[in-house]
Amino acid sequence: MPSHRINQIPIAQKLGITIPPTLVTNSYDAACNFVTQQGKCIVKPMRYSGFLHDEKQYACYTRPIDVETLEAFRESIRLAPVFIQKRIQKKAEYRVTLIGKHDFVCRIDAQHTNDADVTLDWRVIEPDKLVHVLDKLPMDYLNKLHQMLDEFGLNFGAFDIIRDEDDTLYFIELNPNGQWYWIEILTKMPMVRAMVELIEDLAPG
Repeated sequence: MPSHRINQIPIAQKLGITIPPTLVTNSYDAACNFVTQQGKCIVKPMRYSGFLHDEKQYACYTRPIDVETLEAFRESIRLAPVFIQKRIQKKAEYRVTLIGKHDFVCRIDAQHTNDADVTLDWRVIEPDKLVHVLDKLPMDYLNKLHQMLDEFGLNFGAFDIIRDEDDTLYFIELNPNGQWYWIEILTKMPMVRAMVELIEDLAPG
């Protein structure tokens, strides 16, 4: 399924799209070795996931991971694989929404919040509290993202992309059912019109 991050990695690599150093494992030793070698790392669910507890809905967001934290889960890590990545020092981060042949690049600035949780994963806060700016990315890079959609047989996708201090672009994930209307509200990009065009193009007859 394209919504699973682990399935997106080989496609990104095939297309020459850079991803952060990544490890998926249920081995305590492998996880510790990776975190020790890479330095600052993060852990995230395999795909977007939420759960209900005491009639309250919770979501799982990206969190920092270190050797001390791994030690606390030494005996249980073997029960299920974990998805660990090197933490990329962000110069900028983008939500790139592809709708049919159209691409909409929005730079999202979470750094001004001075909130460690928000700068790690901006989804933990209401979008209108973050700076959203219409931006551009190289056309050849956007073409590769369109190719990724083609690989999965999709006409729509919401991509999370990070630019580091050396201006390297890192693919973080593709959400095949990502939210997007808030971006039009905040940036005025004509995303609804693009979606209508796509639906009309796909309509039978």
